[in-house]
Amino acid sequence: TPPSSAQPKAMTGCAKAPRGHPVGRQSYELSVDGEARTFSLFVPRLYGDGAAALPLVLGLPGTDDTGTWFEMYTNITHVADERGFLVATLRGVDDEFNAGKDCLPRPPPAADDVKYVNATLDLITSTLCVDTERVHVLGMS
Repeated sequence: TPPSSAQPKAMTGCAKAPRGHPVGRQSYELSVDGEARTFSLFVPRLYGDGAAALPLVLGLPGTDDTGTWFEMYTNITHVADERGFLVATLRGVDDEFNAGKDCLPRPPPAADDVKYVNATLDLITSTLCVDTERVHVLGMS
C-alpha cells in the first residue's frame, strides 16, 4: 500500500459528482464580475462513474488563438483520453488574457483573469472528482 501522501487528494466534487458524467468536450459559461466567460471541459472515457479523482490540466491559448486551435495544436484532449485526465480550455476576453502588461500594440483587456481561473477551478472541483494535488497549467504565448 502506498503511503497516504501518495493517495489522490479529492475535492468536494467527488462526493457529489454525477454518476455517468458525459465524456468528451462540453462548453460552459460562468459570470465573473458581471461578464460572461466561457471555457470548454474535456472529460476522458476513464472518468467513468466519477469514483476516482483525476488530474486536471488548465489550457490557456495564446493571444488571438482559440481554444479549439489550442486543443488541436497541442493534441491535449487525445492525450487526456489516453492517460486519464480532465482538460479545461479557458478563453481570454477577445482571445487575449490580461497578462498585466502590454504584449501587443493594443492595451490588454481589463478582465480579472486570476478571478476567472479561480471561478473555473471552483466550478470544476465542485462538480467533478478532481485530484487537487495534480492541477496543472499549460499555456501558449
